Amino acid sequence: RLAMNSENSEYWVGIFGDQPFYAMSYSQFNDPRKTFFHRTLYYELDANDDAGKKSQKPPKRYDYFNRIPADLQNGPVAFSPNMDMMVTTVIEYDMARTSVAMADKKFRPFRTKLYYSVLQKKRNRFSRYIPVLPQESVASYAHPYLFNDGKSLLFASDMAGGHGGFDLYVVHWNDETQSWGALVNLGAEINTEGDEIFPVFFKGRLIFSSNGLAGFGGYDLFSCAFDKDGIMPGGVSHYPYPVNSVFNDYYMCPVDVQSAYFVSDRGLKSQDDIYYLRTMEDLGVQREKPFYGMSEDMAVLGGALLLNGATENVRKETVSLKKFVPEGLLMTLYFDFDSDALTEESVRRLNVFADEMGNYDLSELKFDGYADEMGSANYNYELSGRRAERVADYLRSRGVDVNFMIEARGRTKLSPEEVKEEVGSYVWGENNIDWIRVNRRARRVEIYSKR
Repeated sequence: RLAMNSENSEYWVGIFGDQPFYAMSYSQFNDPRKTFFHRTLYYELDANDDAGKKSQKPPKRYDYFNRIPADLQNGPVAFSPNMDMMVTTVIEYDMARTSVAMADKKFRPFRTKLYYSVLQKKRNRFSRYIPVLPQESVASYAHPYLFNDGKSLLFASDMAGGHGGFDLYVVHWNDETQSWGALVNLGAEINTEGDEIFPVFFKGRLIFSSNGLAGFGGYDLFSCAFDKDGIMPGGVSHYPYPVNSVFNDYYMCPVDVQSAYFVSDRGLKSQDDIYYLRTMEDLGVQREKPFYGMSEDMAVLGGALLLNGATENVRKETVSLKKFVPEGLLMTLYFDFDSDALTEESVRRLNVFADEMGNYDLSELKFDGYADEMGSANYNYELSGRRAERVADYLRSRGVDVNFMIEARGRTKLSPEEVKEEVGSYVWGENNIDWIRVNRRARRVEIYSKR
């Protein structure tokens, strides 16, 4: 967590040339859906600012943006590579500009539009701001991101005809007509009935936030392969803890392939804050499996720690479960179809667990094994038992010396809500669902603690 964070909402990082800057909102009624931030000002971001220490210096305004009218500073801005065009998020008012226009009193109390301005080089200032493209009066458009040399624009909108909530769209500039072309919805692989917001394009990857895809809770950060023609085959990756948590983690600005800024509201007293991330792995790497398992447990635990006031940051790689988690479920391990073999992820998690056993005051561990619906009841009952035994045997081999209780639960059926969450990106063709992948949650072993 960067030192310059305050009790206000620091919700976005931009790059002007080579200089990073950040957006801070002073408003107390920012949209909980994170689609706009009223009363925004832009400040210089010191790349050497220490994380975790309280800043002793007041924020320094980014002078270049002082001439932007306050009404136009309600969200992220985007620049073309040559810095001669700016796109910004604007709250739409009525003609008298005395009140905020209502689109839906229950769900969409404010609506936003995308405006752009061109740099007038002789005067060294931006021209009058006008709408980027025709925009529906009752819909919102937000979070612009220019790429492809400024000739392609990503954004979020809840316009009619989408998958529900805010979807991600792209539109391309047509040199022949000197206008923007048709809006293209990025499709069901990433857009859901929830909200998808804050798109960023980085080295062939689309990084975005979603509260509709399966994650840890609230908005989570995801990425997928992407080019100017749209989403590429290969699935969606979910960033692990400590990037994603049970709180809203909703914007990432990569600095290079192994470092980035991201935004989270996990700091309950300080609303939205900017965090700095360094990772051993390439931020753009496409993994074969989604980020669940240890990442899921650690994200939930990280949220519990923050809610309990046990920590002010999440920089620790591992934490002890015993101290903060009540008696009950410690972790869930998942298995491949028709297999009781431990995955690499499960082995890694069990190794961490075994290494921390000295911190726990446990007298017994309970292992509940499950299987999916495919196959006979007897076969799946035996398979679920073998899975639980395999997990227990591995912990015994690591020297864990407590009483073990093993129980085979047999095959289990996912709830309609779980199926809906899992179907997500696993649809191959119209109404052709990969049920083996969807039923992954059912192929599991749950480990419970007893004191």
